[in-house]
Amino acid sequence: MRFERELLSLLILLACLAPNTQGIFQPSDVTLTGNQSLADALIESSASGAGISTGADTRFASTPKKSRNIWQNESNSTNWTMPSTLAETGNSAKESRNIAEAQSSNAAVEETTSTAQATAPAETAPVATTAGAPVAGSWSFELSDSAVRQADITLFQAGDVLFGMGNLNEEDSTIQVVASGSLQGDEMELDITSTGPISLYRLALNLSGDSAAGDYNAFSASGDSWTGSASGTRTVPQE
Repeated sequence: MRFERELLSLLILLACLAPNTQGIFQPSDVTLTGNQSLADALIESSASGAGISTGADTRFASTPKKSRNIWQNESNSTNWTMPSTLAETGNSAKESRNIAEAQSSNAAVEETTSTAQATAPAETAPVATTAGAPVAGSWSFELSDSAVRQADITLFQAGDVLFGMGNLNEEDSTIQVVASGSLQGDEMELDITSTGPISLYRLALNLSGDSAAGDYNAFSASGDSWTGSASGTRTVPQE
């Protein structure tokens, strides 16, 4: 009801200000039908243009009812939705939004590609290895700790892998031994294992031509362990 009263007051004010107004309906002159409001009755009564000068401004509708219909049609057909993102270029909001969305899509693809490249596992470069010098042949090693032993071993070589067999001489006894180890550059690791009694001599040697020197850790089958120094010479290189 408040809105209707305000609308009625506005219509009366416009009628009074119009320069060519010949007259306007008074509320007492309007007959209400059914549940019709006073404002609607006044608008209906003005539909034929009665009481309004024919010289009114042609930029506007000739009657309040027509004005309301025009406003409602324009309001229903207007798209008030603003684009969420606009580009700085474009001749219209729609065109600007399409440009911005295309730019956003391209940026998302670039970001995904960049992320995939950043998270991809790096290719592992092959580890450079230093090939050892040929050491295959007949060797004579001296093992010194609380006693002095001599091991005569024939070594074979497959790349950096060493293996062989021979004898270990200690005082008046000779024990058969087997050998295994590896070679890295000028460093040789060699395990000499006696078969009876069982003992392990783990040698760490530095090579210099046909000579080798270093130390070792020894272990017995009964659980004893000790250390000593070792030296060796290749007497017969393998053909």
